Amino acid sequence: MTSKLYGPKRFLSHARARPRLTARLRHLVEQADLRGVGVDFVKDDQNRFWAIDVNLAAGYRNTGLEPALYESIIACLPDQ
Repeated sequence: MTSKLYGPKRFLSHARARPRLTARLRHLVEQADLRGVGVDFVKDDQNRFWAIDVNLAAGYRNTGLEPALYESIIACLPDQ
């Protein structure tokens, strides 16, 4: 997605998973006990990614992540 700083957000393309980046993000989420957050990244000239923002009320509309978010929420609910 493009940044809202430059006008309405636009979808650019699907991202390829990066195992090391994913593991570090998972560690951050577990350490901070976060759920359903959005993390904004920027990529530098050396192809490294830097987390620059954590959105506690992230928007997932039209991202394709809605089913995974739903399953994550259901998994955190106590058994009925």
